[in-house]
Amino acid sequence: MAKLAIRALVSGTGRLKRAGYLLRAKLGLVPHRSEMSSDDFETLQTVCVFLGPYRNLTTLTASLLSLHPNCQVFNHGGLEIFTETQLNPFADFSDHTFKRFCHYVQERSNDDVGGDRGGSITESHAFGDQAIRDAYDSRQLDESQDSIRTLVWKESLMTTNYLRQRNVNLAELLHANAKLRFLMPIRNPMDCAVSNCKTGHRKRFLGRVQNDPFHVLAAVVREIQWFQQLKSEYPNRFFSFFQYELEAGKFHEIAEFLQLGSDQRWSVQAARLCRIKPSYDHDEKMISHFRELVIRHFTSDSEFAAKLSLFADATVAS
Repeated sequence: MAKLAIRALVSGTGRLKRAGYLLRAKLGLVPHRSEMSSDDFETLQTVCVFLGPYRNLTTLTASLLSLHPNCQVFNHGGLEIFTETQLNPFADFSDHTFKRFCHYVQERSNDDVGGDRGGSITESHAFGDQAIRDAYDSRQLDESQDSIRTLVWKESLMTTNYLRQRNVNLAELLHANAKLRFLMPIRNPMDCAVSNCKTGHRKRFLGRVQNDPFHVLAAVVREIQWFQQLKSEYPNRFFSFFQYELEAGKFHEIAEFLQLGSDQRWSVQAARLCRIKPSYDHDEKMISHFRELVIRHFTSDSEFAAKLSLFADATVAS
């Protein structure tokens, strides 16, 4: 009972702080945010934003990216970015806003804070893996580390929802921000659906998604379809990859997409540390439902549909 009371108190305090912040932001009482310096902005090659569902290998991927000597990762923090117009590069496409966003992401990525408030990726669950933490600590001690060439922001579904709900003009956004890139891992969608149900993240999908893996799976596949459509329109700005592709060669492709250059040491290390939990057990009804969704949503892209269907094939084989 005491633990429940403490949890309720902490939760209530958190809601009050959030409400207070939202009120201050609405009244224009939040501090003015600084822009990234011209030198740092010129050095910066790309800004990578994750899209797609939660529970979709985003944390693991972001953690492995943080091991690259030229990459810095900010975890969560969407409330402030989407609340403050001065920080939101998806509401205001100006250079000043984008530079404020970049500075905010870079600064906050050093905060040793976990949870939705946002902070260092080292506070995420992926860093419970001691091997990843040791690799990160080694990177921090490496005197040969160069300047940051890629900033990564991991707040996937909240960003996806914002772009979709507000019908953000992506053509104008990409034209205004030449450094911007979007990334989406594709975990086994059936596993992703079950995990979203278990964690309660299914509530964050747009629309009413029932607490049922079949309904959540349909939402997951719709997110994949939306991203792939954008990837077909802007192939140099959107990049996705499948869970089963995560070997050194794929990490090399990701680095090239983010203009990080070739770093074989990092690619091999990331592949070695990429430990994905075993798949959940799925019954024949779930597998059949998944196959039907793939056929329904990817009739015009048979190659992608075949790759996505490999998850069903592997589940049956196991």
